Amino acid sequence: MKKAQFWYADFLLAILILVTISFLFIRNITDLNSKQDKLQDIANDGVSISNSFMSEGYCPSNNCMNDWGSISGRIGFVKQGKAIQYKLTNLTNLTSTNKGYDISKILLGTKINYVFYFQENNSNIKISDYGLAPNYIYGKPGITDLANISSESLIKTTRLVYLDNLVTKKIVRLVIVAWQG
Repeated sequence: MKKAQFWYADFLLAILILVTISFLFIRNITDLNSKQDKLQDIANDGVSISNSFMSEGYCPSNNCMNDWGSISGRIGFVKQGKAIQYKLTNLTNLTSTNKGYDISKILLGTKINYVFYFQENNSNIKISDYGLAPNYIYGKPGITDLANISSESLIKTTRLVYLDNLVTKKIVRLVIVAWQG
């Protein structure tokens, strides 16, 4: 009789261990899928932001700063592969404040955070060289270095743009970094 009770306790312990391992395995698989879905959502929003920037945009009254600031129109600053200087300047001015940055996210149809900057070859371009504000990175105010972004997932999207102004006439990379913060 005592031997049967001994084996019964071992059997219950084995079942408990098996259930615990199964629970942990299922939980990890579920977390992995949810992280993958979150990453895919960030990637989709990053491409959407990139596509918006690469469009001509729309300003109903032809005063983009006022239109975009009052949440009307559509953000964009590229026409036929060339950056439209005044629209780019209006966007950088809009995103230089917290309120303007939040408005830009509404106009872009996203809830994720983003920054954008220009790159020539493999180095950052001084934005001031292109007649823009003296910051290097535009987007979430206060971010001056990508290393300061704290997020599990960053998505980088790169597009080519022709900058044509008084200072330069070059094809450069437009880099958009998106993350959920």
